[in-house]
Amino acid sequence: MESLKIKFRISLVSLLILTSAFCNAQGDKLARVKKGGKYGFVNMSGTVVIPITYTEAGDFGEGLAAVKVGEVWGAVDKSNKIVIKPQFADQFRFKKGMATVSKPNKPGTDVIDKTGRTIFHTDYNFVFFNSFIDGVEPVSNDKEKFGLINKLGKLVLDCKYEDIKPFSEGLAVYKGGLAYGYLDKTGKVIVQNKYTDAVSFTNGLGMVKIQRKIAYVDKTGKEVVPIGAYTNVFSYTNRKIRVARGTKIGYLDSKGAVIIP
Repeated sequence: MESLKIKFRISLVSLLILTSAFCNAQGDKLARVKKGGKYGFVNMSGTVVIPITYTEAGDFGEGLAAVKVGEVWGAVDKSNKIVIKPQFADQFRFKKGMATVSKPNKPGTDVIDKTGRTIFHTDYNFVFFNSFIDGVEPVSNDKEKFGLINKLGKLVLDCKYEDIKPFSEGLAVYKGGLAYGYLDKTGKVIVQNKYTDAVSFTNGLGMVKIQRKIAYVDKTGKEVVPIGAYTNVFSYTNRKIRVARGTKIGYLDSKGAVIIP
């Protein structure tokens, strides 16, 4: 009986891993699997459609999956045709037809298209590649200072900040010195770095902190819920901000006006 329980648990874990793999496939409907230390892909019925022969593999995205052959990475399509010859040092995945890659023993990063053609090379490192949806991407230099680069590979903001997070709703959190603020796609500072922490914008507001005090700012930099105005400031959901004075709870709208006293 104990043996049956163990087999059931192993089967259940395998099913959960496979289900998770299909979820990560995001509609490409081929899941990455591992057997005997090698990787391949199965379809929705569990049939192996790409042989389990690769050293490593990434999930499919936009019709391609990164696969590792020996010590280098390339990409295959769903028929297991090698579309991009193995040549890169790290795993990659396409977003909006672009991916970032690095080459063995070569500094910097290449942005490539789905044929493997280099769109441009940069000596900078991407923070989190989002395929230039915002027109720019945060990058860092070898001194771990952060700036912005455009889709032509040109710096639009010199690497001078301690950190820049990915853009959300047209603004990005940046860190200058020990404090956080927000800047736009041109590198213009919209909210000065005067906070001890800041969170990316959601539904038009960004959450900021000074020590344990929470505030919310709008895209002009105005504190719609000022620091210290309430005993506690909580989540911003469904365009309502929950706040407390003493033991009493109420709600504000996105402009800081009271809607539930």
